[in-house]
Amino acid sequence: MNLVVTSGVLIACVVLNLILVGYITRLRLSEKVAFGHGESHKLNVAIRAHANLLENAAFVILLFLVAELQGVSRWLLAVLGLVFVIARLAHAQGLIRSSGQTHPGRYYGTLFSWLTMAALALILLWRMLTAQ
Repeated sequence: MNLVVTSGVLIACVVLNLILVGYITRLRLSEKVAFGHGESHKLNVAIRAHANLLENAAFVILLFLVAELQGVSRWLLAVLGLVFVIARLAHAQGLIRSSGQTHPGRYYGTLFSWLTMAALALILLWRMLTAQ
């Protein structure tokens, strides 16, 4: 079986992960902080943006994998994957740009990440309950 959607979402999350890790590394070098965030609020926010991506992506990628293995419509999964990736981009950008304050990117990024996660979980629950 060719797991095209799961692969696409995973690749997009890896790219975003690398971008965030690169940003953290640049901040660490410029602020001379080798571990943790030191006294740097900016570094703390960047670390949280990265961690938040990983916290959400881990579950969602598993949900995409199981859904794709169960034969859920590739088009539906592709749309949900696109929504999730855009949401994670918006969240990271909003968190970093706002320096940890409220920001539409954070709000909508979180909202659509959670909606994607809930939709995938409900699709899998439905398939589980109606399996023969």
